[in-house]
Amino acid sequence: MKLSDKIYNLRKDHNMSQEELADKLHTSRQAVSRWECGSATPDAGNIVSICKLFDVSADYLLNEEYEMDEDIPAVRRNQAAMQAEYKKRTRRRIGWILIAAGVIGIIILGILYSVNPHDFSAYTVYGTEYGGFFAYLSNKNLRWLFILLAAAAIGGAVTVRKQK
Repeated sequence: MKLSDKIYNLRKDHNMSQEELADKLHTSRQAVSRWECGSATPDAGNIVSICKLFDVSADYLLNEEYEMDEDIPAVRRNQAAMQAEYKKRTRRRIGWILIAAGVIGIIILGILYSVNPHDFSAYTVYGTEYGGFFAYLSNKNLRWLFILLAAAAIGGAVTVRKQK
């Protein structure tokens, strides 16, 4: 189906006159008439406006292989599949960013501990004495940061795993 026929059919399907369509597109009624009879073609800006107004893709509007209006849902399904794939890739990237942030943060905490490992004292919980890295975190009040970084890394791993 030609572009001229598609514009005419879309306008008629939406119960619009040429004058109403021209007003919405900020153009003249004569321009719309020329588009519909095929003696002129809308410019790129008007193509975009027509697509938005009638909720169709530029691919549908410009591609003459789409012969009938039933092709529009196929284009929308394709767009929905592309959007779903984009969301999946975005979630996967976020997952990897969380993993990297968590692991790098924990490594930095480990480096801070190794620079001055004796800058802590052991602590006792229910009769058990703890020392080392976790005593350092406790004495420097960094346990919350360690837990946050570990949760980020684990959450990122779960997110990446779900996307496979």
